[in-house]
Amino acid sequence: MKISNYKLTHCIAYLLLAIIVSSIFLIIWIDYLVSDIILTIFCVAVFSLLMRLQCVVYENSGNCVTFRKHHPFTFKKFIPPFVELPQSSIKDFNCKNNLGVTKLTFKLNSRKRKNTVVKMLLLGFTNSQSKKIVSSLQTIRLNNDNSPFS
Repeated sequence: MKISNYKLTHCIAYLLLAIIVSSIFLIIWIDYLVSDIILTIFCVAVFSLLMRLQCVVYENSGNCVTFRKHHPFTFKKFIPPFVELPQSSIKDFNCKNNLGVTKLTFKLNSRKRKNTVVKMLLLGFTNSQSKKIVSSLQTIRLNNDNSPFS
């Protein structure tokens, strides 16, 4: 199973790029110093948002749960995993949805340390995509015979 927020983040990236280009044209066209400074600050803020934007891909392939993060304008064929967890190490998870932001918290059992916690923020997933991720993780939790997060 593969779930991604690629379409939404790609559209947002092009929208932010259009805003930056139009702000640069406004800076060139308007000759007032105050408006130039305000537009420059706005352009830098939007550019920093564009650089921090990330596509997130959730993959559940048999024995591993993988999260990959990359920029929407990255055109690499292979994207290394951001987090890769064996299904047997997932003890429990907690998922909170708030206005398009999904916060995932995993409790893991590893050989080195017991009860390791991994926290992730997933932006731009629709409610149906979040529900698919949660149902997939619930299946993993049931297969590992663990009780729900307390």
